[in-house]
Amino acid sequence: MTSTSVSAPNKKIDAWFEAKTKGLNDWQKDELKKHWGTMQKLLSSRSRMDRVVSDIIFDFSVKPRLSDERGNAILVASSIYEACKYFTLFQKTPFKGKCAVVTSYNPQAQDVTKEDTGANTETEKEFIYNTYTELLKDIETNPGMTKTETYEEKAKSLFTREPANMKLLIVVDKLLTGFDAPPCTYLYIDKSMQDHGLFQAICRTNRLDGEDKVFGYIVDYKDLFKNLVNDKGTGALQVYSSELDRSSGGADPEVLMQDRLKKRQGTP
Repeated sequence: MTSTSVSAPNKKIDAWFEAKTKGLNDWQKDELKKHWGTMQKLLSSRSRMDRVVSDIIFDFSVKPRLSDERGNAILVASSIYEACKYFTLFQKTPFKGKCAVVTSYNPQAQDVTKEDTGANTETEKEFIYNTYTELLKDIETNPGMTKTETYEEKAKSLFTREPANMKLLIVVDKLLTGFDAPPCTYLYIDKSMQDHGLFQAICRTNRLDGEDKVFGYIVDYKDLFKNLVNDKGTGALQVYSSELDRSSGGADPEVLMQDRLKKRQGTP
């Protein structure tokens, strides 16, 4: 398990280019440099959401399982509006076509959602509607399903069976309980969560998936880990640890908390 803040952009840029050019010849490096300007602009953006996007793209460039496309990740957004914003940002990156948004929103049924969309204005509501209308436009509906349900089932199937073709799911509340996806290696949390809901969310990464998956990693953008363990023994990790899935065999699943930012700086 890992907690982090978004890292400094210049160091990210250098690390990203170093990772991408390792083992390449001069011609290949020149080809990559053609795309470097776009990446440099993205990583240097002042927008917080852009910085989170760049952080995730960086991890997929250098982290085990993510970089070799055997693993994938879930990003938890704070609202349907922010989930759609994240989805739109990822469409401008190499994740286009390999990223999906899964929420309770249905553009053809205004009142089906039980979630707060996070939209405060009509313009924001239109943005959510237009985002979903665009992503569903080419979906051929499965029998007995809506377009939204068909889209989500396809996304979940690719995520669990073909991680190279579905790298990231952006969610709000859906898929945070009961969703069994062994390839899922990273969970990025950008939503305030607590207690059982937080514990259930971090357990999405605890299914083993081959010898190269030793840990699932949690990247915490909301400083939630203070809610996991406390001196009173009432933290979510302490209260709900009996619910860790031990059915897959092998070593017992445990939760190891580390601060990735400190680890990068060489702090024990």
